[in-house]
Amino acid sequence: MQMIDCDTRITSKKYKTIGNLLKAPITSIILVSGKERDNDIKTYLFEWLYLKHYSKLDMSEPLTTRTKKIANIPCYGYICKHAFENINILQQTLPTKTILNYECTHFIKYLHDIDPSLAGVFLDYLIRRIISEQTNIVFEDSRSNWNIQYMEYMLDCVNLPTSISDSYKIVKDTACYKTKNILLETFITSLNHTIFFLKTPPQDKVDAIIHLIQTTSNVVDAFYEPLNELCINLLSESRDVLLNPTLGETIPLLNDKRIPSDCDLVINDVLYDIKCTSAEKDIYEILQLLGYASLLYCVPKFNKKIRIVSKINLLQGFIISYDISQVTPEQMLNYLKILTRSYI
Repeated sequence: MQMIDCDTRITSKKYKTIGNLLKAPITSIILVSGKERDNDIKTYLFEWLYLKHYSKLDMSEPLTTRTKKIANIPCYGYICKHAFENINILQQTLPTKTILNYECTHFIKYLHDIDPSLAGVFLDYLIRRIISEQTNIVFEDSRSNWNIQYMEYMLDCVNLPTSISDSYKIVKDTACYKTKNILLETFITSLNHTIFFLKTPPQDKVDAIIHLIQTTSNVVDAFYEPLNELCINLLSESRDVLLNPTLGETIPLLNDKRIPSDCDLVINDVLYDIKCTSAEKDIYEILQLLGYASLLYCVPKFNKKIRIVSKINLLQGFIISYDISQVTPEQMLNYLKILTRSYI
């Protein structure tokens, strides 16, 4: 590796040397570092950014918030080097699988156009409810259980055709109610996710999604059935299922630190994250998936080695997967150390 100091010239036309660049705003340093063409200089800048800036950030929030803070090229480069011994997980892609049909993705696009966040959470709950029905696993939602004491307040804030508490009771009862017959109740139950974060679901958006569900004459055939078939295919090779496991328990190897989080779905040794997004967020999504996979292995309650992490993007209609079988338990622990500021 070449000797690098403040006088070392860099690729940037605006900032001629490292010294010039490191006097710039942090946003400029991040941008220029990611575009630097010399690998030695790039590594130097990634180290500087992490040690001088990112290592000082608060890392006490849920996993998704922590990973958003470090979801950029410099941090990803630092993590690949220090946690995963220069394994670039984004290069370990498996063949992309196309899922769903045009009618289904078109309906999902309507949902997404109304409100991306509400649509994404609804689909998450819906997929989990379908799998609960297919596997006879009890549908349990920790956020819904937590929100019971706030239901009366929320009922004053949002007008609904069926109460949130009554909807949740129906959604939990997989013996008496088929998912295809309770799409509305599943959507209403999914509003608990918004309530959990002490936000009021926007009435006009809620009304629009309810109207879409209630007035689409072929909603079961066009929307539900392709999702049901997707779940059947996911479960075809194994029924060893973890459904929305809560991973934020103590990690003995990290002095009982916690990282609050819950992932969507684990089938055998494959971790699935359900997405409904139009933009590519590869770095954020892979850091999130690696966080879930690391917690699944390092939290004693699970002690589960994940071989593949996958994004199910229902809006775009594909599954993209990454092979992480070469990632060692030590590397997973190193990544959790970064996420808890225990490792620099």
